[in-house]
Amino acid sequence: MKASIVSSLFVVGIVALSGCAADPVPTSIDVHWNLREVHVIQDHPGMGGGGHTEQVAGSCGLFDRATVYTQREGEPAQASPSTSCATDSHQITELPPGTYKIWVDLVTHDGTPYARSAVHQVDVTEAAQPVELDVVTDGVYLQSTWKVVSAGATIGCPGPTVQLITYGTQLIPHCTIDNPCFTTTLPCATFGGVFDAVPRGDSDEVAQLAVLDAEGAVIASSAPVAYPHALANDVVMLGELTITQP
Repeated sequence: MKASIVSSLFVVGIVALSGCAADPVPTSIDVHWNLREVHVIQDHPGMGGGGHTEQVAGSCGLFDRATVYTQREGEPAQASPSTSCATDSHQITELPPGTYKIWVDLVTHDGTPYARSAVHQVDVTEAAQPVELDVVTDGVYLQSTWKVVSAGATIGCPGPTVQLITYGTQLIPHCTIDNPCFTTTLPCATFGGVFDAVPRGDSDEVAQLAVLDAEGAVIASSAPVAYPHALANDVVMLGELTITQP
């Protein structure tokens, strides 16, 4: 009888132990930021316009501090201690496993926010991969949808490409739809999308869309629309623009 009771207690003990889940093991993750700048390449030097943009390697410049943010699903965002922008990376430790949003803010010498990376979502496990964040330090991304109208009716795309230009008193004051200083394009038939980064002005700027024919000539255009000054690397929503074909 005594042996039976001991045996039963031993079995109960094993069952109890097997039901105990191990505590989640905190992990660390390396976050790297890659700085980019927008350069305007003049396709027709000396002709007053016709340039396009491309991205090249950037440097810290006006900003010297970086702060990495992590936000676990269902919880408030947590800021890491700020670090030197020039380190290009920061390791975050003691992260419980879960799904996180991760981004980096760059700030100027006096602490003013200057640029913010896109938010990167990552599943943090014991073997979390490094996170790579691209930051355009002197440009913004413009997002828009569009429709093409002729004689009051919505039509299909009259040309293959939609061109975006931006201009304003603080950016490049003499640029217009007919004399663009730089351009970026998307296929017209997508009727929307995020354009490649364009230079960031010092105040509110103006954007305009145009449909180009196969030779690159403007055959339809939207009215200019103002958009607000934003942090570098931000995506600025222009909404739906109406492109009118005469």
